[in-house]
Amino acid sequence: YIAELKASMERTKREIRRIERALETIQDDPYYEIIPMKYWDLMQPAQIAERLCCDERTFYRHKNRLINKLKVVLFGADAL
Repeated sequence: YIAELKASMERTKREIRRIERALETIQDDPYYEIIPMKYWDLMQPAQIAERLCCDERTFYRHKNRLINKLKVVLFGADAL
């Protein structure tokens, strides 16, 4: 049981590192903050748009663009 638990923890750590590396590829994007606000802070689109001084359409456009970049990094061209 302990060996299985350790293996599971190691897989989780590898996945976290993979996600962190993917996030590093977009960290210089001017709209990068959309990702943590949306997915970690669980803010609503209207709140994020207000904080970024843009309208909700701009929020959605940049969120989708960033997510598409992350998908390619994480899952390759098949993600498109």
